[in-house]
Amino acid sequence: MSMQQITESPRLKFKDSMQWLFCGDSRAMVEIPDNFVHCIVTSPPYWGLRKYAGDQELIWDGDPDCQHVWESVEIPRNSRSTGDRSSLTGGYTSQNKSGTREKHISGLCSKCGAWKGSLGLEPMPELYLKHIIEIMRECRRVLRPDGVLFLNIGDSYAGSGKGIGSDHGKAVFSDDDIPKPSWNLSGLKPLDLVLMPQRLALALQLDGWYVRSIIIWHKTNAMPESLNGWRFEQHRIKVDKEPDTRTDAGKQSGMRAHSGYEVTDSAEYIDCPGCPKCLPNNGLILVKGSWRPTDNFEYVLMLTKTSEYYCDREAVRIEQTGNAHSRGNGQGDKQYQEERESYKGFNSLVAELPQGKNLRSVWTFPSQSSGFKHYAAFPEKLPEICIRAATPEHGVCAVCGTPWARVVKQEPVPDEVFTKTSNPDDGFVAGHRKNGEYHGSGRKYEEWAIEHPPQTIGWRPSCKCNTALTPVPAVVLDPFNGTGRTMWVAKKLGRRSIGYDLAYHEMSIQRNRQGGLL
Repeated sequence: MSMQQITESPRLKFKDSMQWLFCGDSRAMVEIPDNFVHCIVTSPPYWGLRKYAGDQELIWDGDPDCQHVWESVEIPRNSRSTGDRSSLTGGYTSQNKSGTREKHISGLCSKCGAWKGSLGLEPMPELYLKHIIEIMRECRRVLRPDGVLFLNIGDSYAGSGKGIGSDHGKAVFSDDDIPKPSWNLSGLKPLDLVLMPQRLALALQLDGWYVRSIIIWHKTNAMPESLNGWRFEQHRIKVDKEPDTRTDAGKQSGMRAHSGYEVTDSAEYIDCPGCPKCLPNNGLILVKGSWRPTDNFEYVLMLTKTSEYYCDREAVRIEQTGNAHSRGNGQGDKQYQEERESYKGFNSLVAELPQGKNLRSVWTFPSQSSGFKHYAAFPEKLPEICIRAATPEHGVCAVCGTPWARVVKQEPVPDEVFTKTSNPDDGFVAGHRKNGEYHGSGRKYEEWAIEHPPQTIGWRPSCKCNTALTPVPAVVLDPFNGTGRTMWVAKKLGRRSIGYDLAYHEMSIQRNRQGGLL
């Protein structure tokens, strides 16, 4: 398979033998043929969190031939929802005691129902899901039947200060003129966790994707959050009005302290001399904070289009931790090992450390600054794991693109490794009867498997094409290219890559990153 199969278009901004970079809408990646890409690693804009710089607005749904009329709607403040549950075509009827209402430009066409706006700024989560599904269908078209898609997605909170302009998971680039989501239209209460990753996983599953794993990216350097429970505090009152903290410099820079604001001054507060609120408690007032644990993770959905997809376990085995060590001369506590019914070879001499266990579904590593004015880029470690797991380092067939697979040598598993009962205390996890006895795997088998991983002795094509042809690198796609971190990692790993992004500004960032590619 050749990158020359990709069609050139005015959207193409750069190409060479390893990389193709397009500035355009990934809803129609018409330049890529069907069933071409081996792995997709991407992170779309999260719902209700930020507005990115550049021209990000698109027209979604509706009639493409319509002369759109974009309407304004009135949404009640602090309303209680009554009526039917919201959908893409309807919503709650809302009313509050005071009847106060606020106008909101919804971006909805009053004639055909189309929506104009940036992905992630939809007024309802259902609309965001619909748009993500539309893009994922195009991803499914270009993804090979043996391909894998990894989708990094974060969550947000309804009406709790964690919405647009927050630094939850990813910091804002610019927060000018961002409409506020209509939380109540989707049945979300203030402080509700939106559960967008779970909603998205279910929607993708219903749309035909195989949800193979929901991976937790545990961030060791997560942003702190101001979270408190109920407590009494000294009552303080403001004596000077706080000035406008939005400066021209802050607007031009687009980002300061992860909020787009530059603080020029702060209001002055003094202890309250005494008022009906604090006098009964000697100057103290009860503050009822809505405490919860600090969020320090995001999700990565592992998705496939068929049940027969390529994967390489050996490429992503977990490295041994700092507590791992060789067993020296093997003179350990044999009685202890026998009592815990460990595999009998556990106490034997092992001069070198085993290669490690199968990759777990919790990935622990810090977030990573991009070094540019884009604070939503995932760290290089994330696409590195995904690309290693879903594409062979040896390459793919030059004719049909089918991945080459490892040729491995595995030692026979000794019978003593298997448990003979179904008792969990014996280390049993799962298994079956064999000759009237349980033949189960558990703790002892895992210990043996860690010490005796398969040994790679070569690579072979998994197709029936000409085996004399030299394999070519697999192809990786990121339909939300951003700073180009996926393409950058793919290049370092020797894979070919394709990227799409709406903003040419982001292309410039990638140019700087890769040393003047564009």
